[in-house]
Amino acid sequence: MKEMGMIDFKLDKSIQVFHCGGRSGIHDSFKLYKGPMNYTSFEPSPDAISSLENVTYPNTNISFKVFPIALSEREQKIKINTYNQGDLNSIFEFDLESSNRYKYQLVNFESEIEVKATTIDGFATASSSFPDYLILDTQGSELAILSGAAATLRDSVVALRVEVEFFCLYKKQPLFGQVHEFLMEKGFKLARLETPGKGELGVSFDSGPFSMEKYDAAPAWADSIFILQEDELLKINCDTSFALKSLKWINFCILNSCVSQVYDLMMAMIKQKRLDVFFSHIDPNSASCLIAVLVERLKMINNSPWQTQNDTSVLYKGIRDKFESVLKRYLKETS
Repeated sequence: MKEMGMIDFKLDKSIQVFHCGGRSGIHDSFKLYKGPMNYTSFEPSPDAISSLENVTYPNTNISFKVFPIALSEREQKIKINTYNQGDLNSIFEFDLESSNRYKYQLVNFESEIEVKATTIDGFATASSSFPDYLILDTQGSELAILSGAAATLRDSVVALRVEVEFFCLYKKQPLFGQVHEFLMEKGFKLARLETPGKGELGVSFDSGPFSMEKYDAAPAWADSIFILQEDELLKINCDTSFALKSLKWINFCILNSCVSQVYDLMMAMIKQKRLDVFFSHIDPNSASCLIAVLVERLKMINNSPWQTQNDTSVLYKGIRDKFESVLKRYLKETS
C-alpha cells in the first residue's frame, strides 16, 4: 500500500491497469490514486460478476470496466471449480488437507463451470488497450495467464502484483519459484512481498492449532510485486518513451511501497547521464511533484531508527545527501 506520509503523486496521462481475478473491484494500492486511470477487471465467477456490475467510483478519474471472461495461456474453454468460499474458485482442484487455515474449516465444492478464456495479449490487441500494470489473483492460474501475455510483458507492462503460493493449496498448481523464474526471464525483478489483503510487508504463514504465534509455521502465500529491471528501462533508446515508461514505473513503485527502488533507478540514470533526459521529457508538474515526494521521503529516511543505528549509517547518509543536492537542483529548474 502507499506509504503513510507520502505526498500525493499522479500522472497527467492515463494509466492502464488489467486486474485478473478482481472480484473486489479496484485493488487497495490504487484506490488513493488521483490521476486518470483506465481499470479493466476480468472475472469469470458468476457470484463475483453480479457484485461487480454495479461497482462505480464517483468523483474520481477512474474508468472501471468489468469483463466476465477468464484469462489463460491461449484462446480456449476452461473449467473452473467453484466452492462455497468464492475467493477459492480455481481451474485447479482445492486440496482440503493442504493448509491449517482451511482443513479445519468447511470448504465445500459446489460445481464445475465452463467459461470462455482469452489471453492478455489477445485482449490487448483486440481492444487496443495495452496495460502498464498487471494484477493477478487467480488461485493458481497466474503462470498460465502470464504465459499468454508474452507480447504485453515485452512491450507495455512495467510492473505486476501477482499472488503466489509457497506450497500447493491446489493440486498440481505452479508455485512461487516458477512464477519468479518466468518473470525474471522476461526482464522483471522481485521488489517486495506482501501479505494479501492487509498489504503488510512479508508473507502469510500457515499457522494453526499448534503454533506459538502466527509466524510459527511454514510460509503459505503472498502478493509478490515485480518491477521491470532498471537495465531494461535504460535500454530504451527513444528519449520520450524512456521518460514516460520510467515515470509509469516510478508511479507504481510509489503506490506499492517500493519507493526505495525509485532512488536506485535514478542513481542508475545519473551513472548513465540520463537523468537530464528523464526530467526534460516529462511534464514539469509531474517532475516537481516527484522531486518533492523523494525529498520528503529522504527526511523520513534520515530520521528512521534503522538508518541512524546501523553500522553503515554515516556512509548511507553521505550517499543520500549527495543525491538530495542533485534533486534540489532539478527542483529549482522546474519551479
